[in-house]
Amino acid sequence: MNIPSTVKKIGEGFRKCFKLTSITIPEGLTEIGDFCFSHCTGITEITIPATVTTIGDGAFSYSGIKKIVLPEGVKSVGTSTFSDCENLSTVLLPSTIASIGSNAFLRDTTLTSIYCFALKAPTVGKDAFLLTSKKDSSKPVLYVPMYSKVFYNQKTELSNYVDIIEMADETTYSQIKDLISTTTGISSIRKASTLTKDAPRYNLSGQRVSDSYKGIVIQNGHKYVAR
Repeated sequence: MNIPSTVKKIGEGFRKCFKLTSITIPEGLTEIGDFCFSHCTGITEITIPATVTTIGDGAFSYSGIKKIVLPEGVKSVGTSTFSDCENLSTVLLPSTIASIGSNAFLRDTTLTSIYCFALKAPTVGKDAFLLTSKKDSSKPVLYVPMYSKVFYNQKTELSNYVDIIEMADETTYSQIKDLISTTTGISSIRKASTLTKDAPRYNLSGQRVSDSYKGIVIQNGHKYVAR
């Protein structure tokens, strides 16, 4: 399904389209309406353009998405927006995010990593992360900007259901976006200074790179951003 660039808002247009497996959302779209892709179990990946600022309640609930990147400008995650997404493992929230609605990630049992770049902790609705713990009782990890953990810990709903860890200083939204786009199972970003300096380094294509290489590299089994 290809949506023309003249469309600015999608309503409840694709709810329960079980056989839909691919959709292209054009630049220029500003709003994804309530329950727009709810129960679209065939969709595992979707790219939300940078022009989108509003995502409605239940927009991706019960869908098959595995990862989601919300663009800068999005201010809120609505009620039940990503609830019951059994395959959702990784989420990137922009610096503009101000609120996470009730039941937003309810029963997302494969959710492991949430990256949030808001310096001020967003408000969190009731049961936003309820029933996301694994069978071994481990919680999803919420990665937050350096020096902001104390503010996120003040949000009881967050600290009850996720482990909060600060990202390496100067980690950017674009860097995490690139990591999510090219890899799976991301758990953290480490600084080069924490690794053995003489160990070989590789890019994301598996090619060995020199010490002067700048970008995302793998060294000693860890991914980090070389500057």
